[in-house]
Amino acid sequence: MKKHQREIFLALGLIGFFSTLPFLQSSSRKSFVVRSGDTASYLAIRYYGFFSDSLFQALKINNPHISDLNWIKPGDTLYYPTPTKPAAVVKKEQLQSPATRAVITFLEGQVQYRARSTEKFAAARPNLILLPGAEITTGEKSRVELVLDDRSVLRIAAKSQLKIVQLAASGEKAKPGSASQASFDFSLGAVWTKVTKAMSRGSRYELKLPTAVAGVQGTIYRASVGSDGATSVGVYEGIVQVRGVPPQRLGPPVQVPGPTQVPFETWVRLVQANQELTVTADGKPSEPRALVDKPQDREWVNWNKQRDRELDATI
Repeated sequence: MKKHQREIFLALGLIGFFSTLPFLQSSSRKSFVVRSGDTASYLAIRYYGFFSDSLFQALKINNPHISDLNWIKPGDTLYYPTPTKPAAVVKKEQLQSPATRAVITFLEGQVQYRARSTEKFAAARPNLILLPGAEITTGEKSRVELVLDDRSVLRIAAKSQLKIVQLAASGEKAKPGSASQASFDFSLGAVWTKVTKAMSRGSRYELKLPTAVAGVQGTIYRASVGSDGATSVGVYEGIVQVRGVPPQRLGPPVQVPGPTQVPFETWVRLVQANQELTVTADGKPSEPRALVDKPQDREWVNWNKQRDRELDATI
């Protein structure tokens, strides 16, 4: 096929495809030079305010010179169709929408996932969209970033385990202004969480740890879980409500001497900005104290703060 014929077919394909994406213009586009840490979905969220499978197909059409958009490299040039709506308007709409899915916007090292517990773990990739029930694990010297529909963020450090338990609107339809319900099981490792400040009234966002639940709205904090189940929560912005849950006892069934009441102290702690709290493996909490980043954690903290700043800035 001659060059001009290929161009005609591509133009016709673009016209047909963009008729299904009315928020984009097929006549103009913006170029981005890929930097270290960029992915197609990360740039899309910063430029458009969101990412989806249909948008990814549009990006593939606009970037035929890239053999695989899942694995771009620094120095590559990507072309993004111009949005018909101002970026600030799109961002506001997305911030007010309940989260129903997460997308991997960055990963390095060994990151595996499975869509549901009945499946085997497989290698994860950038731009992968995850739904409730999905689990993700990281190996040594690895990390992964997940961005939700509402621009909330979870970043998982090395040797960690996370499960998406719930991502849904509390009403029948996930529309702007609807209250959303989001919960995650975090059983091992370290996680950084940035929850959007635009969550609707009645929304719930919880991180379930082995012996506690961290419930927040509009907050930046980190949590870590040791191999023995001991937990810490450190808050950088906002307030986190940490409440106790009975420690999970894993192991084979054992015979007990009849019905007995197992006492467990119910407790709730409010951890404010620049404070941290620890919970022992048997569920005993400390009082909140001044937050101090350990030397070995500073690179992780600084990297997260930089990513947070970038995602907040429209390009």
